[in-house]
Amino acid sequence: MLWKKRWLSYGELYSRARRVAGVLAGLGVEPGERVGFSTFFTFTHQHQNFYKIVRQAEFVDEDLFRLYYQKLAEGYKTGLTQAMESGEIRRLDVECLAYCLMGISDFLGMRWVLWNDETPPEDIFESMLSFIRHGMDNRPAPDGDGRA
Repeated sequence: MLWKKRWLSYGELYSRARRVAGVLAGLGVEPGERVGFSTFFTFTHQHQNFYKIVRQAEFVDEDLFRLYYQKLAEGYKTGLTQAMESGEIRRLDVECLAYCLMGISDFLGMRWVLWNDETPPEDIFESMLSFIRHGMDNRPAPDGDGRA
C-alpha cells in the first residue's frame, strides 16, 4: 500500500508540474511542453531507481501499473483539453494524444536517462519538441523553435 501512495503522489506531482507549465505558457514564459518534459527528464535522471520500479511494476501489480498511467494521463488530458480550447493546438482525440506524449517521454527517458545516465541532449530535446508540434510533416516548421 505504501508504494501505491508513493506512485500516486508521483503521478500527482507530475500532473501538477504539467499544470504549472501550462500556467507559465499562458504568461508567455515558455511553452508548457518544454517545461513539462524538462521537469520529467530532470526528475527521472535524479530518481532513476524509481523510474525503473515503475517500468517493472507491470509484472508485479498490473492493476496498479495501469492506475499509475491512467492518473498520469489525466494530467495530460487536462492540459491538452485546455490547449485545444484556447486554439493552441488542433482538436484531436485527447486520450490518444496523452498516451502519445507519455510514450515519447517514456522512451526518450529510457534511451538517455537510463541508458546514458543523462538528460536528453539539447538537440534531441529540440527534435522532440519539433516532432510534437509538427509531426513528420515535410514542410519546415514556421519559426524553427518547435512551435506552430
